[in-house]
Amino acid sequence: INTGGQWSYISVMDNGRGIPADKIEEVFRWRYTTKPNNSGLGLGIVRRIAEKYNGSAEIESEVNEGTEVSVSLQEK
Repeated sequence: INTGGQWSYISVMDNGRGIPADKIEEVFRWRYTTKPNNSGLGLGIVRRIAEKYNGSAEIESEVNEGTEVSVSLQEK
């Protein structure tokens, strides 16, 4: 976590299978999942909370390299 003035940032990354470029925005869609026992709510909820606080949730990913999810929130 990095607090920089009026903004706070958190970034989480893994070294998993990655997300294809054409699916990046899909992972934020409500109830989107590629796994049989998953609800598909996680990143959709993250983005909605971030936007409620004038922030953002972004993803960078490379197939077979991993994924990084970054969230920024504006402090009040």
